[in-house]
Amino acid sequence: MKTRFKALIGAATLALTQLPAQAVLVELGLVIDGSGSISSSNFASQRTSYQTALQNVFNGGGLFGNVAIGVWQFSSSVSTVHTSTIINTQADLDALKTSIANMTQLGGGTNIGLGIDTARIAMLGNGIAADRTVIDVSTDGFGSGNEDAAADNAINAGVYAVNGLGIGGGADLTWVPTNISPSFAIQISDFGQLQSALEQKILRETIGGVPDTGSALVLFFGTLIGLVAVRRRMAA
Repeated sequence: MKTRFKALIGAATLALTQLPAQAVLVELGLVIDGSGSISSSNFASQRTSYQTALQNVFNGGGLFGNVAIGVWQFSSSVSTVHTSTIINTQADLDALKTSIANMTQLGGGTNIGLGIDTARIAMLGNGIAADRTVIDVSTDGFGSGNEDAAADNAINAGVYAVNGLGIGGGADLTWVPTNISPSFAIQISDFGQLQSALEQKILRETIGGVPDTGSALVLFFGTLIGLVAVRRRMAA
């Protein structure tokens, strides 16, 4: 019996060591509006809100080593602000915050769909194995018309959710695919509420979600439960 128990422990340990080296619970893509409808003062406030919200969320504990984050800014075009990176340490988080602090407003139109497409392609092809891949869009306006298809395409390609945060009365979030996924939308009145909304949203997107039934985390705990059951039978 002892030999069998040791063998099971060894099998569980081997399974964990064979998981992908870059495996996380959540890979989060922040897709940020940099269109011309946002004033320079509001864009500066937006940068600060993202930096502060990310720091506050990570200060809460539990996210370091479990979350990868990438950032893209969209307008008529898209720029990569920060390539998806696993946030293991405060230094990783500081680098992410610095990238956001250095973000220069693109100006131009509001091509939400292009922002979603760019994040999807980058996140699903970067080698980071995530239990859930989530795209998080913030915008103060209406998209160019391709955002519905882009959001649906992302879900169909394997993205867990495409969420929206609308800032002000001019923001349209009807493209958020709540009908085919766990995606959700949040509406706020102005940029003064952005930091608080981001903190709530990012927490919901990371530690607030439940891993899929086939995830590495669930399989790991299933293995542990099985080992406990074996141990109890041995002791009986």
